[in-house]
Amino acid sequence: MALDKITILKFVGLLVGLLAKFTTGSIFVFSAYQDAIKYNFNYTQTEVELLSSMLNVGLGVGFIPGMFYDRFGPALTSGVGIVLSVPIYLLIWSTVKFTEFYSSRAWLMSLYFLMAGFGSVFTYMVALNTNVINFSDRHTGKIIGLLNAFFAGSPSVFATVFYRFFTSGVSTDPANQDFAGERLC
Repeated sequence: MALDKITILKFVGLLVGLLAKFTTGSIFVFSAYQDAIKYNFNYTQTEVELLSSMLNVGLGVGFIPGMFYDRFGPALTSGVGIVLSVPIYLLIWSTVKFTEFYSSRAWLMSLYFLMAGFGSVFTYMVALNTNVINFSDRHTGKIIGLLNAFFAGSPSVFATVFYRFFTSGVSTDPANQDFAGERLC
C-alpha cells in the first residue's frame, strides 16, 4: 500500500516536530553546567538560580506564541521563534568569551536566559500545534506523548554530551568543566 503525498508530508512534519521538541528540551540541561557558570563568572548561588528561573519564566509565557500561532499560523510563528532564539543563543554563547564583562552583569545574562526561554516556547508551540492539527483526533494522545517524550528526554542526552565532551577529570568539579568548548578546538 503506497502512502499518498499528504501522509508523507504529515510524517515529515512529525519528524521536524520531534527534532524541534528535542532541541527545545535542551534548556532543561541548565543544572549540568550551572556550577561552571557560577565558577567562571564568579556568580552567587542566587544569581545562578536567577538565570535558571528566567528560562522557566520565558517558557511560562507560552500563551503569547499560542495566540500568535492562532492568528498568523505555523510558518510566521516559526520565523519569530528563529528571529528571537538565534541571536539570543549567540549572545549566551558569546558570554564565555567575555567573562570579565559578564561577571558583574548577571542581570544582563538573566535577560538573555529569559529571551532564550521565550524564543524556545515559539518552537515548542509550532511543533505541538501543527502535529496535533495534522493527525486525526484519535491519534492526538499518541502524537502529544511522542512529542513530549522527545522534549522531556532530550536533557539527559544533552547532559551526557556535556559530561562526555566538555569535562575532564572529576566532572562535577566546575574547574574541570569546559562549557566554552575551548578544549574541543
